[in-house]
Amino acid sequence: MKKLIIFITLLFTGCATIGQIAGIPVNIGHGYTIKQKYNEKCPFCKLVGIEYKDYQTVYNQRVTELDNRLADEKTRRSEIGTISEGGMIIITIERSTIESANTSNFEYVIFENDVEIFRQYGTPSVPNYTINSSGSTTWWNIEVIYLPNAIKDSITLYVIDNLGGGRDEFKIISPSASTS
Repeated sequence: MKKLIIFITLLFTGCATIGQIAGIPVNIGHGYTIKQKYNEKCPFCKLVGIEYKDYQTVYNQRVTELDNRLADEKTRRSEIGTISEGGMIIITIERSTIESANTSNFEYVIFENDVEIFRQYGTPSVPNYTINSSGSTTWWNIEVIYLPNAIKDSITLYVIDNLGGGRDEFKIISPSASTS
């Protein structure tokens, strides 16, 4: 019976992680290692997750989308030309109120070798929401950061919550640095 339940769960969830199934933001690196230190102001809250896509991953996804759209050569060149050399970081934020999930309340700072290389304030965005089976509402939002340069060894991203206080820290480590 246990095997049947496990099989049915895997059948309906595919390759999803337990965090994804539970609706908790997870970290996806597409070959890059991501290490997270959670917000010290809320040690039991795991409400921020990131997905890092390097240039090649974004390029491959964009080409697939363009193929699907039967895009002409001019459109292909134009859209592929907009891909950032360093790829992108997609930040998912979940909070218990609409105001606290508005990305305008966040700040994103990136360090490489202890030197600040990037700072961006969140853009105002009305959060989305989900209601679970017990009736509680989770507000969530997404912010995308485009990196101008490829990650050589590693970078550290801080997602700073200017409304609630504290910050989450993410270290993104390149595959070449992970093996050395």
